[in-house]
Amino acid sequence: MRKNFNKSDRLAHARLGEELIAQELVSRGFQIVGRNVRVGRLEIDVIARRGSQLVFCEVRTRSTDQIVHPAETITRAKQQRIRRAAARWMASQKQRLDAHPQFDAASVILHPDDGGGPQIEYYENAF
Repeated sequence: MRKNFNKSDRLAHARLGEELIAQELVSRGFQIVGRNVRVGRLEIDVIARRGSQLVFCEVRTRSTDQIVHPAETITRAKQQRIRRAAARWMASQKQRLDAHPQFDAASVILHPDDGGGPQIEYYENAF
């Protein structure tokens, strides 16, 4: 049976997933530029930089994947919103012209069926 989470539980899960992905990016040599970055009404979960590579990562966290895998919830409309937010953020930050934006996605399952620790899947150039 699926447990119903209240808003604060969902927010805590989301923040934990974003933290795990930020740690993953740091381990890959990236510097975290921002988390939960608001651009008007739009939001970017994680922004990271390594040299001229600028990564905008959408993170989806679920307690389980029994109903739907987290990555499957990133719709085309969501992808377009992230691209729009990234363009606005880059313009507002006066990013160098040589910055190469990359749009990644990550899924975090906090309680996989195998009982192990969080299951992380990272998708480079996801959209």
